Amino acid sequence: MRRTHFIVAVAFGCTAYIAGAAFAATASASPTSVSDAQITREVQAKLKADMPFSAEELRVSTRNGVVTLSGRAETNYAEVRAIEDAHGVTGVTKVKNELTVVS
Repeated sequence: MRRTHFIVAVAFGCTAYIAGAAFAATASASPTSVSDAQITREVQAKLKADMPFSAEELRVSTRNGVVTLSGRAETNYAEVRAIEDAHGVTGVTKVKNELTVVS
């Protein structure tokens, strides 16, 4: 009888462990994932809303969550703000800075 309880307890524990691992795997690939196109739109919107530079001078592209900023920034401050703005968008994993400061 004790052996049966032990086997049932082990089986239950293994099942709970596997179910927990499966839940964790699906939670990381949740539907809240942000597409590259959405990230690009959100970064562009942040840049346009930010005052120190002209967003028309900046280009934004995103691939697999990595945002690339290119174009011209009017000052070093504008360059730093653009990078900070991009980092602040949900889904961004890295920001590549290819901006040229023109002042």
